[in-house]
Amino acid sequence: MDEFSQGYKARLIGEFYITFTPVKNVLYAYLYNISSLFTDKANELVIGARFESLAFMIGTVLLTYLISMRLYRSRLLALGAIATLLSFSNFFDHAFTIRSETCALFFAMAGLFSLIISFEQNRQSYRWEIIGGALLALAFLCTQKSIYFVLAFGVAALLVDRNLRQNIIANIYMTLGFVLVIAAYALMMLPNAPLSVINTMLFGPTDVA
Repeated sequence: MDEFSQGYKARLIGEFYITFTPVKNVLYAYLYNISSLFTDKANELVIGARFESLAFMIGTVLLTYLISMRLYRSRLLALGAIATLLSFSNFFDHAFTIRSETCALFFAMAGLFSLIISFEQNRQSYRWEIIGGALLALAFLCTQKSIYFVLAFGVAALLVDRNLRQNIIANIYMTLGFVLVIAAYALMMLPNAPLSVINTMLFGPTDVA
């Protein structure tokens, strides 16, 4: 049922924050609406959206492999990480269902990959932190549950290096990338009152809890 309630949000594009105020972030609805470019039949829209989920999950598996290779420098251990990931039955369940978490996981893993690249390059520039922060923002805009990813990456960025000053600067750039994407989302949704969107984004879930 949750799959269809989330999939239905794609039919409300153009009404968000105007005639319908979602308590949860709805970027995933725009992503799943891509299938409507190819068909307008309900059953085909659902199947198309499910294939989009599958593509996100394949991307997540690929990112898991790339991240593991950079961390362990071993193809065997990287394949072991993928095997561990694929051993969870709910991963397969989400891989072919319409769920905001599927999109969020992909963007969070992409953000982690960006931050690892930055660390490998000794933070010669902070563009990867900005990109990583932007990707984490996309995960957050798919579902507010991604705040756990954001907080975890923020803490990790503070502890990853002995140079505390450099860690703080990296966190500032990551926050910059995050804030820019959030601001763009709010302006896109409601150009005349973006702060209203941000308020709903931050406090909407507390009304449901």
